Amino acid sequence: LRLVEVRADRVVSFALVASELLLAGHGEQGGRLMARLEQSGTLGPGLAQARAVAAEAAAAGDPWRAGRAQYRVAYGLAVDGRLAEAEAAVREAIALAARAGDDVTVAEGWVGLLGLLGERTKLDEARAMVAVAEAAVARVGDPPRLVLDLLEADASVATWTHAYAPAVERFDRGFAAAAAALGDDDVHVIEAAASGAELYLAAGRTGEAETLARRALTAAGRALGDDQITTIDAHRVMGLVATAQGRPAVAREHLRRVAAWADARGEGHPYSYYGHFGLAVASRAEGDLGEAAASLERARAAAEAGGGPRDYRVSIARAAQGELAWATGDLAGAERAYGEALAIRRDASGPRAVTAATLSILGALAWARGEPALARPRLEEAVAIFAAADVLADPDGPALAGVRLARVLWASDRGRALALARAGAHLATVATAGGPPDGPALQRWLRELCAAHGCPGP
Repeated sequence: LRLVEVRADRVVSFALVASELLLAGHGEQGGRLMARLEQSGTLGPGLAQARAVAAEAAAAGDPWRAGRAQYRVAYGLAVDGRLAEAEAAVREAIALAARAGDDVTVAEGWVGLLGLLGERTKLDEARAMVAVAEAAVARVGDPPRLVLDLLEADASVATWTHAYAPAVERFDRGFAAAAAALGDDDVHVIEAAASGAELYLAAGRTGEAETLARRALTAAGRALGDDQITTIDAHRVMGLVATAQGRPAVAREHLRRVAAWADARGEGHPYSYYGHFGLAVASRAEGDLGEAAASLERARAAAEAGGGPRDYRVSIARAAQGELAWATGDLAGAERAYGEALAIRRDASGPRAVTAATLSILGALAWARGEPALARPRLEEAVAIFAAADVLADPDGPALAGVRLARVLWASDRGRALALARAGAHLATVATAGGPPDGPALQRWLRELCAAHGCPGP
């Protein structure tokens, strides 16, 4: 492993050794060597070697060797940010390994696929995959390395789906023992700690999140160096923690490193999106709206370059651009941005809470632009979707949409408007405390309404 770091001319030979160790059944040793090649920025030779072995084994009718090598191909593609190719490769690896009766590679494949589905925001399939991956890992005896990889993937999916409680419970139950078995400097421990920190942060356990994120960053720098993807990911999570703690200047230090590292690796790398989007949030917190807008555009461009114009991350960036445009008085720009976000979310998520929330915002925008006839159908649809959707991701969303609709209906259907306002007044007041941009006007309307009609307002 030390030689890999200092002898770049020997990379191809080391890739061959790594592949042969894997194919001979020495998964831990071969995996460590291949991972170090990939972490050291020498991915190309190792990936090419794994592809060559996979092709040779498939041609020879050996699904066991082909499955092992194909899994390494998928891993390398994922490290390189080529997520769509990695998903296709890992599905093939699972099929080959299942045909060969190689339960270890099958378990690795399901865990890897779970993480990729979360990263690619294929959230319905990811939700269903958690139980499949858990069963596959249990079938091979819950080895610590796979337990940690599963916890990492599960945490990643939870942060996208907002189903935090089950993932937090699994992480609390499984992380400490598995990490103790491998030691802090093991890459699986580091990666799981970073993902767990992000999960804790999303669940509101900010202090524990900071402790885990610092643990991951310290160990990654010590074991892998400052310029490796695992270390960069730990910086990303530290940036998120600092942002949540109201320390935007500290967040920017971490997130600049993430963005610079990813930008140097080519257009469309996933961490380019993460870095620039995080910088936008930090800039917004510091009141630098110009820099926030520039960072959001870089994040949008990175998401589109990596996943195409309908990538879900494009919708996140466009919604953030819409919010910023509305906050600066550009209502037409906000309408365009949120409209594009809605189109992507309808395709990707269907009638779910995130679609309803976007419709609710577009309804509020139409009202702000003096177009109640356009506001009403948007808000009616938002309320209807919220009534049938899982609102775990946006618990205040239904109340906010209902109160916005009540304001639109007040002149034409006062009875229904009052019922909607009474049902949602308290939650909507809480939800508008720090935004959205229509919050102050909506709160004034609610205060007046509640004073006159006795609903549970602020």
